[in-house]
Amino acid sequence: MISIRRNHIWLLPSTHEDSIMSHLRDMAATAGMTLQDRRGERQEQAPPPEGELVVVDHPAAVGGLDPHQWIIVHTRSFEDSVEAMMAAAITFRPREAVSKLSTWLAFANYLTLHGAAPVDDLSTVVNAVMGAEPAVSHAKDDRGTHALSHYGSLPVAANATATWTPDIFSYTLGQEREGGSPEIDLIGRGRILVYGPDITLTSGEWKIEAEFDFLVFDDVVDLRFDWGHAEDTTTGFYKIEKAGRYKIEMTRSWLTNQTAELRLWVQHGMLHGQIHFLGAVVSRIA
Repeated sequence: MISIRRNHIWLLPSTHEDSIMSHLRDMAATAGMTLQDRRGERQEQAPPPEGELVVVDHPAAVGGLDPHQWIIVHTRSFEDSVEAMMAAAITFRPREAVSKLSTWLAFANYLTLHGAAPVDDLSTVVNAVMGAEPAVSHAKDDRGTHALSHYGSLPVAANATATWTPDIFSYTLGQEREGGSPEIDLIGRGRILVYGPDITLTSGEWKIEAEFDFLVFDDVVDLRFDWGHAEDTTTGFYKIEKAGRYKIEMTRSWLTNQTAELRLWVQHGMLHGQIHFLGAVVSRIA
């Protein structure tokens, strides 16, 4: 039997969980260990007896132990993880699943920074169990194109970026909180137009670059952008005087893991005009 240094495994959501578990059981048997399947549990885990590995699948079960005792099996595809969360009824809407998954990944990043071992290649699990130093973990499939691609490696890279496409934002419709689309009719009172996506960012300074096309029809429009968490935001005011494509850049420091939201407002009533919101890119700059 090998010497066990890390005795808890957290499986991030995957539609391939059954095959992962089969691999882990075979690995444990070959190494003379016993695998305890505690997926579905939500309480913090106690240290297992010598020679046992414990597998959990929810962050509520991860805690109360030194992070050095944890191995994190990183997802190879964010889309796959979102699908798995919806199949498990953790949430039922893709946009909400992306937001929830971001909080789990932020916690996984915290554990990694404090000694947990992230792996995305199951052949390295035995080395992690024996206490090998954590290596940077990279998923292979959709890391560069997803709204969560800033978590494409654990720990999060100093220059991490993610693309937030228009579909993960929310849009008002008139005075209604939801129901709109990225093609926004400005007619009506001053109001919030775009908000979201409530994706968790890790500590550091993050820049957002948002783009939109503007059709104003010989009028001047005052826009407001908020970038931050809840009411703790950086705010910018912009006067738009002609049609065209615009990009705004804003930065804000996150002191801890918190959700991030971009909000776009029109500051006054409009008789005509339209905005086509094109999404945003977020980048960690410090």
